[in-house]
Amino acid sequence: MTKRKYRCSIIIFLISCALSILHAQELTTVEKKDLPEYIIVTDVTKKIEELNDSLAIAKAENNTHSQIQLLYRKARILAKEKQTEEAKKNYTEGIQLFENTRDNQSKVKFLTGLGALSDLEGDAENAEKYFKEAIKIAKQHKLTAGITWVLFHNGENYIQPYRLTKDELIYIVDFANRYLYSSPQLTLAASHWLINQSGDQKKYAIDGHVYAGLVYRDWGQFDKSLEQFYLAQKVGEQYSFVEKSKYSPLLNISAIYDMQGQREKSLEIIKKVIVAATKDKDDWALAYALKDLGITLMQSGEYNTSEKQFLACIPIMEKLNNQRGVGVCYSNLSNIYLERKEYGKTKESIAKALKILKATNYDQLYASTLLVESNMYQQLGDWGKSAKLINQSLEISKRIQALDYVMGGYIYMMNYYKHKDNATLLAKYADSLIKTHEKYYKETRIHETENLKIRYETEKKEAQLIVQKKLNASLNAENTLQKRLRNTMFFILLLSSIVLLLFFNRYKLRNRLMHEQEKRNLIEKKQLEEQMNHKQRELATMTLQMLKKNELLQQLSKNIKKLEYKSGNESQKEVKKLKEMIQSQNRLDQDWSTFKIHFDGVHPNFFNRLREIINNLTLQDERHCCYIKMGLSTKEIAQLMNISSSSVQMARYRLKKKLELGKEEEIYNFINSL
Repeated sequence: MTKRKYRCSIIIFLISCALSILHAQELTTVEKKDLPEYIIVTDVTKKIEELNDSLAIAKAENNTHSQIQLLYRKARILAKEKQTEEAKKNYTEGIQLFENTRDNQSKVKFLTGLGALSDLEGDAENAEKYFKEAIKIAKQHKLTAGITWVLFHNGENYIQPYRLTKDELIYIVDFANRYLYSSPQLTLAASHWLINQSGDQKKYAIDGHVYAGLVYRDWGQFDKSLEQFYLAQKVGEQYSFVEKSKYSPLLNISAIYDMQGQREKSLEIIKKVIVAATKDKDDWALAYALKDLGITLMQSGEYNTSEKQFLACIPIMEKLNNQRGVGVCYSNLSNIYLERKEYGKTKESIAKALKILKATNYDQLYASTLLVESNMYQQLGDWGKSAKLINQSLEISKRIQALDYVMGGYIYMMNYYKHKDNATLLAKYADSLIKTHEKYYKETRIHETENLKIRYETEKKEAQLIVQKKLNASLNAENTLQKRLRNTMFFILLLSSIVLLLFFNRYKLRNRLMHEQEKRNLIEKKQLEEQMNHKQRELATMTLQMLKKNELLQQLSKNIKKLEYKSGNESQKEVKKLKEMIQSQNRLDQDWSTFKIHFDGVHPNFFNRLREIINNLTLQDERHCCYIKMGLSTKEIAQLMNISSSSVQMARYRLKKKLELGKEEEIYNFINSL
C-alpha cells in the first residue's frame, strides 16, 4: 500500500468510527429532564460533609423539601460507596418526612433506592415490597417517569408484568437510549420491558429488539445481536410499519455482517433496502441505505461507485432537512476525490462539509475532515497550510477527548516534520503518539473490562433470579400443600392415614429440595468453569497485545535507524534520545504487573509454589517460568522479553541450573507440574 493510500485509509477509518453513533441517535428525539441520572462525585468525604452542613441548615429552617433532596443525594452517594447501612438510614429518614409533603415523585425515588439496597443484600422480600410500593404510587399519581426509576435501580424483575401505557413506553425508549453506551445493562433491562410489555403497540417492541441488538453488538455477542435485529424485522413485517423502524433493523444487521468481515452479505442487505425503500417511497431508509452503501464501497476501494451513492443521497438528506447527513456525504466525497487526485472537487466538498458540520456541532467528523484537507495540502506541497489544519484538528480532538483522531493528527505532524527534516520535533510527536496510543489502549481495555464485568453480573443475576423463582414456586407449592393437609385433617378420622400422608409429602419435598440443590450446584460449577475460561481468554488476549506492542516499537526503532543515517551530527543526538525513549517503552514492568494479575487468576499460587522450591529467582526468571507455563514458543518468549532466541536458550539453561534439575529432567515438565 502506498503512503497516500495508507493516509486515506486512516481518515476513512476515523470517519466510519464517528458514524457508528448515528443510527442509535435516530431512534429517539425527546429529552426527558426527570429521567434518572448518575451522581458523579470526586471527593466523597468532602461532599458528605457539605451535605451534612446543608442538612443542618435545612432542619434549622424546617425546610422539608430541601431535607428530602439532600437526604436522597447523600443516600445515593453512600450506596455507590457500598455503605449500605448508612444509605438505608438516610432513605428511611427521608421517607418519614413525606407525611408533611406531597412530593410523590421523590417518594418513588426513595422507595426504589431502598429496593436496590435490599436487592444488593439478597433480601428479595423487602426488595419486592419497596419496588411494588414505588410502582403503586407512580401509577396512582400518574408519575410516568416513575417506571424508569424502577429500571434504574434494577427492580424490573420484582414487578409483575403489566401492559405499559404509551407515555410509559416513550419514557422507557428515552431511558434505553440514554444509557446505551454508559450503562448497557440498564438498556438491556429496558429493552426486555419494551419487548414483553408493549401490548398491541408493536412499534415499541421493535425498539426493544433494536436496543437489545445494539447492546449485544457492543458486547461482541454478534449471534445474539443478529437474533434481536431479525426479530425486530419480523415484527415490523407482521404489523406493516411504514416508518424508520421498518428498515432500521436491516441496516443494523448489515453493519453486524460488515463487522464480522462478511462484506458481500452486508452489501446484499443494503441493496435490498434501497430497492424496497424506493418502492415504498421511504426517504429516510433510502437516504441511510445509500450512505451506508457509499461508505462500504469506499472502504473496499470502489471509489467511482461509492461517489454515485453519496451524490444520490445528498438531495434526499436535504429533503429530510438532515443537515448532518448532508455533511457526512460531503466529507466522504472529499476522501474519494482526494484518492483520485481531483483537488478542485476535493476543496469544494471539504468546504461544504466543514460549513455544515460546524453549524450542526458535529465536532468528531469536523476534526476528521480537517485531517482530509491537511492531507490534500501535503500532496499539493503546501506544508504550512497543512500544519495549520492539523493543529486545528488536534485542538478539537483533544477538547472532545477523541484519542483516535488525536493519534491521526500526530501521524500527520510526524509526516510534516519528516518532510522538514526536523528530528527534534519528529521525536516529540512520536513520543506523543506513543503516549496517546498507550492511553487509548488503556482506556479501551478498561472499557472492555467494564463491559465484560457488566455482562457477567447481568448474566449471573439472571441465572440467580431463575433459580430464585423456581425456589419460590417450590415453596409456594409446599405452602399450598400444607394448607390442604390442615383442611383435610378435619375430615379424616383415621390418624394412621394422616401420618402416612404427612410422611409421603415430607419424603417428596425432601427429594425435591435435594434435586434443586443438585441443580444449583451444577449451575455454580458451570459458572466457575465459564469464569476460568473467560480469564484464560483475557490472558491470551493480553499476551497477543504485548507481542504486537513490542513488534510496533521494534519496527519504529528500525525506521528511526534509517533516519539516523540521513541526519547530521546534531540531529543524530536527537535521534539517539528518541531511541532511548523507545527503549524505555520496552520496559514491561507496568505491563507485567497487569499481566501477572491475569496470570494468577488462571494459575493461582504458581509463583508461591515456585518460590517455595527456590527463593533466589530474579524478575526475569519469574517471567521466563510464567511464559513456559503458558506454553509459548522460544520465539514468542524472545519477543515478550525483548531478547534474542539464543539468549532465551541461555537463560533457560541458567534457570535449569538454579532449579537444580538433572540433565535428563525437562524444565517444561517441571514447571508444568507446579
